[in-house]
Amino acid sequence: MEDIGCGQAWRGMGSAMRHPPKIRHMMMTTITQPIPDRPSPGLQRAAPSAVYQGGGGKCATDIPNYKISARSNIIMGTWNVRTLREAGKLDELTHETNRYRWNILGLCEVRWKASEKHPPRKDTNCTSVVETTNMNKESDYDDDDVEDFYEQLQEVLDQTPKKDILVVQGDWNAKIGEDAYENWIGTCGRYCNTKSNERGLRLLECASYNDLMLANTFGPHKASRRATWHSPNGKYHNQIDYIMVWKRFRSSVNIAKTRSFPGADIGSDHELVMMNFKLHLKRVKKLGHARIKSDLEKLKDPEVAEAFHAMIEGKIAALTILGADGDPEVLNVPPAIDNDNYPILREEVEAAVKSLKKGTSAGADNVPAELVQAGGEAMISALLTICNKIWQTGEWPTPWTQYLIITLPKKGNLQLCQNYRTISLISHPSKFMLKI
Repeated sequence: MEDIGCGQAWRGMGSAMRHPPKIRHMMMTTITQPIPDRPSPGLQRAAPSAVYQGGGGKCATDIPNYKISARSNIIMGTWNVRTLREAGKLDELTHETNRYRWNILGLCEVRWKASEKHPPRKDTNCTSVVETTNMNKESDYDDDDVEDFYEQLQEVLDQTPKKDILVVQGDWNAKIGEDAYENWIGTCGRYCNTKSNERGLRLLECASYNDLMLANTFGPHKASRRATWHSPNGKYHNQIDYIMVWKRFRSSVNIAKTRSFPGADIGSDHELVMMNFKLHLKRVKKLGHARIKSDLEKLKDPEVAEAFHAMIEGKIAALTILGADGDPEVLNVPPAIDNDNYPILREEVEAAVKSLKKGTSAGADNVPAELVQAGGEAMISALLTICNKIWQTGEWPTPWTQYLIITLPKKGNLQLCQNYRTISLISHPSKFMLKI
């Protein structure tokens, strides 16, 4: 779990939390965007459901580090509460968070001193509350401050192992608009502000470089559930708080339940933003034996049979050339030894090939008997060379010594091994060599 300046980043779903240098917030800009349907603070809102798991955190809950299962439904959010130093603010926060279900919540601008310790709230409906260490104030920072922030952020992101699940969220003071969608497809969605500002484009550059997506810009929600900040006079409404996650986990994000919750009210000009996450892993198929079934009926066509003969002759000719050069020795027949006066004859190979039964299953090499018989004179010549080499060296080609074992059920309880019988599928070239 990481805690970084203007936002929060979680790594590994339950790993230890570290505290990098403080990072400043950037100043926000505004545009006019009416939101006619913002509900009253007292309206009860149902947040997405979740299975509560343990989690590591700092401050409000004071729960020890505990791993969260990514296979469960995890709800994580961010909220700029402006301050918790005022009297009754912590009780108000507890009351508001009890109305929602969540697992991890990042709080911006709590303005607690390092020496202040607050007791755990037994009535909080949460797993972990994370206090950020930002220094956001309503003053405009120059471009150098912004670049310093992103440099520190990049240092934290570079330390994140690729095997972990990375979530970066918080108040970014950056506006991303619909005008940026065409140039940043996959990084941001259509459902954001009307126009982008410079700091919004800088955030997109950082997200694209780190292969992150802005999750709360992809949901087709109404305006009140997209905006995350409201001006004091109620005239301007912007989306400046974002939750980012690696693009490869996009299928794990429930876009329909990733939005802002205007019903949560703590006297802040920012809305509570939450994301519903459940890890979906790609099912890995077990690699079995790829059995390619040949359409042997086509060999009855003279044109197809002639083309097959030509292909076999071309491949065998290439192997013969390699063998003649000696690198590698493919079809070179070693010289006969003293006790070998009876090499295998061509007629013996032809008779053995003709004796192969058609329609039988192929061995591990997946070569049916029909293809061996349809190879013609070139196939007979190659097999003759290989058989003589086996006869003289006593070494068999490895594919000829491999076979497939197939289990066939018999009567009785199939959970017992004795109620199965096995058959072995041997390579057809190996069969006629045994006949010779």
